[in-house]
Amino acid sequence: MTIITLTSTPISLRGDLTKWLFEISTGVYVGNISARVRDELWDRICLYCKEGQVTMVYNAKNEQRLAFRVHNTNWELTDYDGIKLMKKPLNPNEQIPKLKPGFSKAYQNHQIHNQRNGKTQKKYQDPNFPTTYVVLDLETTGLSKETDQILELGALKIVELEMKEQYTSFIKIDSVIPDSIQNLTGITNKMVAANGRSLECVLEEFKQFAGDLTILGYNIPFDYGFLQMASRRLNIDPIKNRYVDLLPLCKRFIQNVPDYKFQTILDHLFPNQKHIHRSLEDCLAMHQVYMQLIKIRDLPK
Repeated sequence: MTIITLTSTPISLRGDLTKWLFEISTGVYVGNISARVRDELWDRICLYCKEGQVTMVYNAKNEQRLAFRVHNTNWELTDYDGIKLMKKPLNPNEQIPKLKPGFSKAYQNHQIHNQRNGKTQKKYQDPNFPTTYVVLDLETTGLSKETDQILELGALKIVELEMKEQYTSFIKIDSVIPDSIQNLTGITNKMVAANGRSLECVLEEFKQFAGDLTILGYNIPFDYGFLQMASRRLNIDPIKNRYVDLLPLCKRFIQNVPDYKFQTILDHLFPNQKHIHRSLEDCLAMHQVYMQLIKIRDLPK
């Protein structure tokens, strides 16, 4: 059984979902679909929901017998001693009430312990603007996740908006790289043959690198689609991290550009900066764009 709830999403998306699921109430869809259809449907929803919020609940082979996915919501998926829970963030305007007399000694000692160890209430964070995240970019042999392959995976780990680690690797493929891709990226068949590693190894290393952090990218559903398809082909667990897409954020905060291709955004924000089309360099560029978006967001209105 799969349950999907939509909030503030385009009407066209809601109508599209009725091809696979029953709409039992406004924005609430229920049905029995295969794991593959569910994954494909999730990628499709995240791609077309724009600024809307989406939650999916479905059967899973775990102790709870269910799993969750969320997109563009303030609620966060968290692991508590092996149990998956949904964490509701603190409202930034909500005042924590003072404790009334009568609380136990144990609770008072717990509060004192937290103060001595510098533990304070976490600040509310806009889910569309995380401060700790992983930037991801793939180079592929083409645009089709069904027929094309991943050539290179690059990632940056950002902690409180500062770069801490980076990861990059070529991936071996069983075909020839098209001339157009070689010209665009500079990646040659010789480079991949000499330095490429197995796709399964790279995916597992990336999952370890990313942990449970939010993943950030430009038109990130494209990259996610390739990763999900690769995981299904290798019969391994797919990446389930929440992600933030820079493309709709650029459309929201940047005007007066002819289009929203990534190169166009780079030329607009950094007109004198040359850009190399490789996965790690793209990650660095996306991080720069994200920092500019934060500055634009925080400008006085």
